[in-house]
This record gives sequence, C-alpha cells and structure tokens, in this order.
Amino acid sequence: MRLALLGACLWPAMAFAQTLTLDSAVALGVSGATPVLRAHDISRLSGTLVLERYAQFLPDLRAGAIFDNYSGNVLLSQRDIHATDARFRELGYHVSSSINLFNGFADVAGVKAALATRNAADLTLTRARQTIALDVTQAYLGVTLDQQLVSIARQNLSASQLRVEQLQELVRVGKRPPADLYRQQAQAAADQSALEDATNRVQSDQVGLLERIRLDPQLPVQLVEPPADTDALGQRYSDINGLVRDATIRRADLLAADANLTANRADITRAESGYLPELNAGASVFSLGRFFDYATTTGTGATLLTSPQTPLVDQIGHNLTGEVWLGLNWYVFDQFRTRLSVEQARVSYDAARYADEDLRLSVAGDVVRALADYRTALNQLTASRAGLDAAQQAYDLVNGRFQVGFATIVDVTTVQTALVQAQSLRAQAIVNVELRKRAVGYALGLNPTTPLP
Repeated sequence: MRLALLGACLWPAMAFAQTLTLDSAVALGVSGATPVLRAHDISRLSGTLVLERYAQFLPDLRAGAIFDNYSGNVLLSQRDIHATDARFRELGYHVSSSINLFNGFADVAGVKAALATRNAADLTLTRARQTIALDVTQAYLGVTLDQQLVSIARQNLSASQLRVEQLQELVRVGKRPPADLYRQQAQAAADQSALEDATNRVQSDQVGLLERIRLDPQLPVQLVEPPADTDALGQRYSDINGLVRDATIRRADLLAADANLTANRADITRAESGYLPELNAGASVFSLGRFFDYATTTGTGATLLTSPQTPLVDQIGHNLTGEVWLGLNWYVFDQFRTRLSVEQARVSYDAARYADEDLRLSVAGDVVRALADYRTALNQLTASRAGLDAAQQAYDLVNGRFQVGFATIVDVTTVQTALVQAQSLRAQAIVNVELRKRAVGYALGLNPTTPLP
C-alpha cells in the first residue's frame, strides 16, 4: 500500500520531467551562458567598428535649413543705415560635403586595427563556447557519476539490511551471538547515512548543472547517461611536441591574443599620424531668401518696398551660391596630445605582447598537464578494474564462509566496505577517463564535445 501511494505521488513528477542528454545540455549552456553572450555582444560591436573605419574613406554629407521671422525696429541699409519698422521672413538651406585626402595613414591603420579587433572578438567567442561546453560536460558527467554512486550505496544498504534480517533469525535460534546482530545493525545505519549523503550530492550537483544551462533549479529533469568513452587515444597523442605545435596553431584564445597584438600595433601607427598634416577637400551649396510684409522708415512712415518681391521658395530655388575648397591643416605644436596618444598606444601594445607571450607558454603547459592527467586516469582505470575484481572475489569468498559459520561479522563488513569502495573507484575512474579525454581536446583547441581525431 505504501509503495502504491509513493508511486502515485512520484508518477506526475516523472511524467513531466524534462529529459536531458549531454548534447542538449551543452547546447543550452553554450547558447545562454553569460560569458558567451558578452563575447557575442563584443563581436557584434567590433563588426560595427569595422564598418565605421571603412566609412572614413567616404565623404561626409551635412545639410541644414533655417527659417526666421523678424518684427519690430531694425536697422536696414542700402547706401546708408535707416531705422526701419519692418516685418520679414527668411528661409534658407545649406548642403556641404568634405573628404579627407590624407591624414597620416590614420584611416588605413584604423581599418587594420578594426579588422584585427573583430577577428579577436570572434575567436574569443569561439573559445568562450568551448570553455562553457567543457564546464557543462564536467557538471553533467558529475551528476551521472553521483547517480551511479547512489545506485552502489543503495545496493550496499540492501545487502546490509538483508544480513540484519538473517542475523535476527540466527540470533533467535542461537546460532549467532547478539553482538554480531548489533554490529550489523550499526553497519546498516552507517550505510543508510552514506546513501542519504550520496542522494543529497546528486541533488546539489544537479542544481549546479541546471544553473549552468540557465534552467529553473526546481525543474524536474531526467539525465540520459552517455555511453562510456574509455578507448585509449591513438599513437599520435604520444608526440607532445607535435601536439603543442598543433595547439599553438589551433587554440582560439592564442589566435585572439595574436589578433589583439596586431590591432595594438596598428593603433600605434594611427596615433603617430598626429605628427603629420591633414589634407581635406570639400564642397558646399547654400541659399538664403527674404520676404517683407512691410518696411517703413521710422518717423516718416515712407515705405521702403518700391519694387515687387519674389516669393521665398523661388528665391531659394534660384539664388544659389556654391564653393569648392581644399584645406591643409598641420598642428605644429599640439600641446603634446599626439605624444601622449602614441605612448598610450605603445603601452597597450606592450601589454598585449606580454599577454600573448604568457598565453603561448600557458598553451604548452595546458597540453602537457592534460596529457599527464589523461595517462594517470588511464592507469587508474586499469587499477580500478583489478581492484574491483579482487574485492568482488574477496567478498564472495568471505560471505560464503560467513553463511556456513566460518567467518565473523567483522570479516564480512570489512570486505563489503572494500567492495563498495572498489565499485565507487571504478565508476569514478570511468568518468574521469572520459573527462580527461575531453580536457585534452580542450587544451588542443578542439571542441570538447566531439570525439578526438
């Protein structure tokens, strides 16, 4: 009856639980992770920067219009100035365009810097996606490992509880001393506590996984355990020098650092252009019209409007004035602003160079460490297989002897604990090998979710 009620309560949660695979979890994590979103925004901004730098080679275009309405006593003049009571309107417009012919190669350097910056942003986005993919993979496999450890703990508790029931009967008929029953009951209680700890660890790690992939931590999920990938890597992964060279060529973060170095080098050229003159050319067209409602000389009242007026629209449509100009500008002394810009650009270049050199060394270290961790994990996998076989044989032997009265309860609990530990180490070794293989791919600059070539 209790089991039926428990199943009825759990069935709705299981029915609406979201099923996650490793690939779907990684896809969710990569698409919604904050570092990826920030890198994507920077990449988009760098694309707009490239557009702006290319546009510097094009002429600009400016247009404006004016409308004024004057009324009152103003000073108007033909041959001499007259105080005039007048009301008139003015309407005009102007259109101008200019283009830079030479500015010390600043525009060319600006385009080079912008292109390199965009390339660095795209590569940074790629590396951010790889980093999130590896992080989600580790979290996902960690939860599946926790679930395996729960299964092991549950089996161990079932064996302990079954032995408690057996000892109760044996103590009742006088074949075993009560002390054996008490020891086994204590062991079963300890196994129950271990199961609770393992179950809580599953829930805690699952919440961490859901946070990484930006899902509601309270969402019921069902994780599909991926097939174990414990095959050894090929012979090519024993050539560390060759792998370091490949990583140096492939790693997106190192390529991004190289691109940043190129951008900062171009920024120095762009800053140094301030020492050279600028040559600009331009053209403009403008027109201004005026229409009087009335205009009389103050004091006499004589009108000044002695001839017909042309409408405003006709005036600005026919009275055009144009000009073409060529200008040379050279700051002989700019209060050391150019010198400051150059020094700032050089400092930024040095910082980018230091970061590039440090990262180049770090890439080699990442590859060496990843391969060493993988070999260690592979050796642990082999050792865990041997340890599990030996622990299982020891348990079967001692448990059989216990059943016929030739082994003590202490012997049984000892070998049972050793078996549980061996099973746990075996599960951890399998998951660790898979994680270390993915870490090798990440160190080489490959997508950690795809099998290594």
